[in-house]
Amino acid sequence: MDSETLREVLQDAAREIDRHSDDNIAINRIVESVVTEVTGSESSSVWMNEYPKLIRERKEGVRELSMEEKRGLLYKCFLTKQPAFYNYITSEKGYIPEIDNPDSIRIKSKITIPLSVQDRLIGIVTCYSSVKKIKNYTREDLERFKAITPFVIDAIIRMQANRGNQVIEERRQGQAKDTGQRRRNRIIEKIETLEEQSRETSDASEILEMTSTIVHDIRTPANNLMGFLEILDEQIGDKRLKEYIEHAKKSAALINDLTTSILDSMAERRIREQSRVERVNTLKFFAEVGEIFSATIYEKGLQYNIFIDPRLPKEIALETMKLKRVLMNLLGNAVKFTPENGVIEYSVVYLPETKRLLCTVKDSGIGIPEERQAEIFKPFTQAEDSTRVRFGGSGLGLSVSSEFVREMGGELRLKSQPDRGSVF
Repeated sequence: MDSETLREVLQDAAREIDRHSDDNIAINRIVESVVTEVTGSESSSVWMNEYPKLIRERKEGVRELSMEEKRGLLYKCFLTKQPAFYNYITSEKGYIPEIDNPDSIRIKSKITIPLSVQDRLIGIVTCYSSVKKIKNYTREDLERFKAITPFVIDAIIRMQANRGNQVIEERRQGQAKDTGQRRRNRIIEKIETLEEQSRETSDASEILEMTSTIVHDIRTPANNLMGFLEILDEQIGDKRLKEYIEHAKKSAALINDLTTSILDSMAERRIREQSRVERVNTLKFFAEVGEIFSATIYEKGLQYNIFIDPRLPKEIALETMKLKRVLMNLLGNAVKFTPENGVIEYSVVYLPETKRLLCTVKDSGIGIPEERQAEIFKPFTQAEDSTRVRFGGSGLGLSVSSEFVREMGGELRLKSQPDRGSVF
């Protein structure tokens, strides 16, 4: 829906609401219709907060949901006052059909948004789709939905007034000073801004995909070239020709390192764009990360010790994509730089006093000289020039990991001695 069409939809809805200003059932129907149309969903629901209940007025009657029971994803929105979207809602922990599927459809996906006026929760608005009209919501859908919430808030305030509820006086004064047209114009401006950002993101994503394809197209023949050079090196005895082959192998390895650097940079950007905070099963998340390198560690003949603190909360809110990338980078480095018969330790400890996590990866590998320890957190830097030749790699992993940890509110620290191993 373009901005001009949206303007017409909101204007028509506002006129209809004015015509039915005393009829909550009609107002609710109009608002839910607008939400459904704007979000491209199958259905929507508008709930008024009359604590301890949420109220939904429709032609079929008044539906009441008690928040004192503390059940369902709707209660989660009520409690946290945070918006959320779910694309496989029936698989979500906490999903309660009679609360989260009020229309009893074969629901698949849903967005829930809390509506507040001056920190006072006045209601919740949702949109959802079933398996008949499959829609996978995105963060862009959520932001677009949030942009029209001022329209929904105004409607709820009117419905609450019709029910004889006390409405925040400052909000009434704000409505008196502000016209409905101005509020609708601000909604349109917000939607237009979101659309422009979406176009820019889409263009950047297309460029990234094209670049990724080109890089992979370069990488494949470079790897083939390296394979043929290895075969030639084994078959040729001439010392002078062997030197030429060795130079060619170094060039092929350089191409491989450069393409790896480009792909790592693009992966970092994707994670930044897509990363979001989500609640996870703590034990399952950290155990799965720990298992990723178990086969490689076994094949290399390393001892692998894993400790996951039993005091960890059952669930925790994390930026899962960023944290998983950090732990994989650290474990990958530990495997790479630890020789046969060495030891790798992976531990996750809960600090109840500060409610923080201490994630540690320890190895008995080659270690890092003290004078180089600050340098390795810079992009494209490794402990020694010989390290790149011996072990490969782009030198981006620790730089990216340090940035991700800082963005999550933590700090990536290092203790290391040459030939004694490292602790991150």
